Amino acid sequence: SAAGEKGAENAVYTELLARTGTGSVYAYSPDTQTTRCLANRLQGAGGLALNETQDALYVSETNAGRIWRLALNAQQADLSAAAGGSVPAGVSLVAQGLSGYPAGLACGTDGTIWVSQCGARSRWAENAPALLRRAVLHLPRRTRAFLLRPKADSGAALGFTADGNQSGAA
Repeated sequence: SAAGEKGAENAVYTELLARTGTGSVYAYSPDTQTTRCLANRLQGAGGLALNETQDALYVSETNAGRIWRLALNAQQADLSAAAGGSVPAGVSLVAQGLSGYPAGLACGTDGTIWVSQCGARSRWAENAPALLRRAVLHLPRRTRAFLLRPKADSGAALGFTADGNQSGAA
């Protein structure tokens, strides 16, 4: 529905501009019918992909430009602290500083982690003072979209190995 799309769009803008770090990733066990948090404090969890051996989950942190690997048996990880260097056991940073906003993920049979990037990073959104970024949230939708629009041909697909080396591009 149109209302649902606007709600999702507003959530993306809020996370991009206010950097609330409210994203989380949960795992559900059908055996025990329980849910547990694998990671929290993400700046927009945009994509998920299970590795081939099904013991780890890759997560794209869209607004921070990072890809994480979370072992499914690891304790809950605060990824805002992990990004600062305090990485808990079972968590690894696969890629960071990506040129675009990483979104969808897929794991190839050869172990390559493929990530789609939806547009080049907005230098304005990345570098503007916090007060100005928050003020933009109150602008009309069209004005906000104009300020943050990606370049028309700036999307890409990148491939990474599990240890973070870029292995391909499309």
